Amino acid sequence: MIFALSIYLTKDKYNVFLIANVIGLSTTFLLPAVADIIGMDIIKSAIGISFNIVSYTSLFVFYLAGRYYEGNPPPVSYTYAKISFFKNLYRFSLATNLVFIMYMVAVYGFSGAFINSRFVVYTESRVGTGHIFYIAGTFFNIYALVGLFYNKRKWLHILSCIVFALPYGSKTKMITVFIYLFVYIFMVDENRAKYRRNRYLAIIAVVVPLIVFALFWITTFDLDSVQILQLALGFGNEYQTNFNELILHFHVHFKEGYQHGRILLEEAFYPFIPRALWPGKPLYFGSLFISYKVYPEVTELNLGAPSFGPFGQAYVDFGLFGLLQIVFQQAILGFFMGKYEVQVQQRKDVRAFILLICVAFGGIFGLGGATNPLVMMVMNLIFAKCLIFASRIVLRKYQPQL
Repeated sequence: MIFALSIYLTKDKYNVFLIANVIGLSTTFLLPAVADIIGMDIIKSAIGISFNIVSYTSLFVFYLAGRYYEGNPPPVSYTYAKISFFKNLYRFSLATNLVFIMYMVAVYGFSGAFINSRFVVYTESRVGTGHIFYIAGTFFNIYALVGLFYNKRKWLHILSCIVFALPYGSKTKMITVFIYLFVYIFMVDENRAKYRRNRYLAIIAVVVPLIVFALFWITTFDLDSVQILQLALGFGNEYQTNFNELILHFHVHFKEGYQHGRILLEEAFYPFIPRALWPGKPLYFGSLFISYKVYPEVTELNLGAPSFGPFGQAYVDFGLFGLLQIVFQQAILGFFMGKYEVQVQQRKDVRAFILLICVAFGGIFGLGGATNPLVMMVMNLIFAKCLIFASRIVLRKYQPQL
């Protein structure tokens, strides 16, 4: 129903709300239904369902408010996308990725860099070298995003991104590449009208699940094909299952009760302090602390902590009052999502595109799942605005306000 409303009210069946949330909504409701059909055990709770309803409703309402607030900004010539600053940034990011690959090969060998990279990243990034992976990862995202504007051979660019993503050992990095591509094609590309057809959307609906399944196949340890299929089907519902398990047995895992904002504060500050500068930084903080409390054995393997999604922190900190945090959080995210969608529709340049990515598609500056999404959005917008400000300084002439 919410998808139908978004199409009706925006008059656009490829609106950003739909594109940004089709995976989330389908994995929250569709994949669990498929999992039920094949007999997987799905844990559900009324509180978990209420958090989802409140979250998506708040996001949608304020997304529409953001579109209305922005109105119709003055159009900007597409030539503004050809900003030399961002072209040089693209080249620098390419060089940074090549240096990172050489570093990984030199330190961990070819196998550690390209074959067993998932194990390497999960172990090494928690013992004082995480800042290397995160800084390099930021330039990877910049390369993948900005390259869509400056590399005429899109297929070659995507292929290079896939190769550059391998040393990070992360399914998210791979999926990010295709998210950038799809959003670019449907929102910015000069030939986007050609792709805004149902057959292309159907292709994506088939290709994306296949990519997700393939990534599980090549990055999951010691599971046979049936177990991987079950895991892939449960992927979208993984954090929902974990979240509902947390709700149903909260006082078993947290005998001390609700944390009263402790998890939120840790997510807001701890990820931005490198372990190299703070050797005593807790190994488990924020959402990682929740994972440790609920699933200590799995978390201690250091091969990826179980996720509790966007609601775990709010519930552990405030219980049902965490709904107020979710409303506030999703309201801000939704408002800026609608605002920057209108800007991209009008301007279609690299700067507006970066701002939209920062609020609707995870951003370019990421610190993993231990960071609050609203905090991460703010940090991404600050980072993006700094890049835009730097481009204006380099150009030394007036640029339209974004």
